[in-house]
Amino acid sequence: GGQNPLDKNPAACLQLAGIAKMCLRRSLAQFESDVLMYPRSCTTCSTHLPSTGLTCTTCCCSVYCDTDCQQADTGHGDLCRQLGENREDFIYWRERDLQKEVESVFTITAMEKVDTMEDALRLLTPTVTLNQPTGRAVSSTISSPLTCMTALPFSKHSPHHPLTVHLVGSRKIEISSLAVWSLLASTCTHTDRLVLVFIGPECSGPEEPLPPSGQQGGTVEYQFVPPCTYAEFATSSLFTEPDIVCAFNCGFILYSSWAESIPYMVRGSGAPLVFTEYYMQDCQANLAMVQDLVTVQVLQEAKLNPFRSFMSER
Repeated sequence: GGQNPLDKNPAACLQLAGIAKMCLRRSLAQFESDVLMYPRSCTTCSTHLPSTGLTCTTCCCSVYCDTDCQQADTGHGDLCRQLGENREDFIYWRERDLQKEVESVFTITAMEKVDTMEDALRLLTPTVTLNQPTGRAVSSTISSPLTCMTALPFSKHSPHHPLTVHLVGSRKIEISSLAVWSLLASTCTHTDRLVLVFIGPECSGPEEPLPPSGQQGGTVEYQFVPPCTYAEFATSSLFTEPDIVCAFNCGFILYSSWAESIPYMVRGSGAPLVFTEYYMQDCQANLAMVQDLVTVQVLQEAKLNPFRSFMSER
């Protein structure tokens, strides 16, 4: 018996993950890393439970030493539904093509102004809801374009010119929603042409063919800048002045490379900078970091994003 060496010891979990990576001679998949970093343990007291414990019968995710620990977890009700939906999504999409199934449910080619993700979903695909895996997957796909749309009223975009949006720190999540970005162009009253510029150290073109221009809503032009920071892009001959700058799930406070780029992302032209984060506390810290680096006018204080994805990343 004895205590498991990983019990209440995150440093040991991290060390074990490093050893596993060396033994396998490859990077760990996200779920493999999570299993090592967050082993099965009591939700209340964190005691390691390798094969025992009392599992919540509703979400089938939280586990406890016994009924005393389960009853002590008074905040579980707020998370139980989300955990259950996360588990349901994982099982549902394990053997399905998410992107193809999501694209197949869209029933319109233009988007009118909406105030919430629920409204957008009812307009785009009335047959599914956020209570279903497909609806939550749709929310993940359209979250970035709809979040960008909230900056349109603050943009000083010139009428009858293309709307240029810089997507900074672009990764797979931004590229996976290419087919629906044209819906953003359809909401802009001054132009029906959108220019999307993808920038980031991890940026690369999509693996699949680009969607035809004008397939949905307005006309969209896609530009993929070779891997670089925004600071490098902004001082290069490739730079074009944006109307909106977006950094989704940015992690300004987590990566030192952002400090050099943020002053360039706050444009003298007045183009709004929109950034999102997973947690409110981190979002507020990101804003404080921006304010420390450059003088800004805050157009919108940190708040819960009405167009956030309802599908968990992990």
